[in-house]
Amino acid sequence: MRPFVDTLRDIRDGELLGELPRKLQEVVEAVQATGKKGKLTIVLELAPAKAGMFVLTDDVKQVIPEPEKDTTTVFFVTEESDLSRRDPRQPKLPEMNTAEHLQKWQSGLEEVRESNPQSNATLWMEGYVFGLSHAAAMKNEQNLMTELLEHRRKQDQRIAELERELAAEKLQG
Repeated sequence: MRPFVDTLRDIRDGELLGELPRKLQEVVEAVQATGKKGKLTIVLELAPAKAGMFVLTDDVKQVIPEPEKDTTTVFFVTEESDLSRRDPRQPKLPEMNTAEHLQKWQSGLEEVRESNPQSNATLWMEGYVFGLSHAAAMKNEQNLMTELLEHRRKQDQRIAELERELAAEKLQG
């Protein structure tokens, strides 16, 4: 009896056998990403033709699991009864004058250096003062935007946590 893989190799001059690894990989990746079942089905249909001949038609079907789509969004209600993604009870970040902040830290660093020049606190403060110096030198609109975007990212993360908790409560309730 002829090995089955040899027949597969002959279907469409090897095209079917060439497609299968890619299609299987797509299903495997989706199953891995979603944790849900997937399926790869190969259908070979045989139909009689002339005497001693068959027509073989192949069909490869994939059942690729889709990730669950979260359709919930958490909003907060403002005093004006508007919806907002920002919690109105959450305090805003204070405006920071980098130059003043740097000056305070530099004077504090001098005091720590005098008392114990080799301490971890001294090294940490030197790093912080260096960072502040750099921030003061580089402070421009782009830096402000970066700080605002980072704050927004943290807010969005908190909102996403609340949304997940809400969705979990819906599932349990």
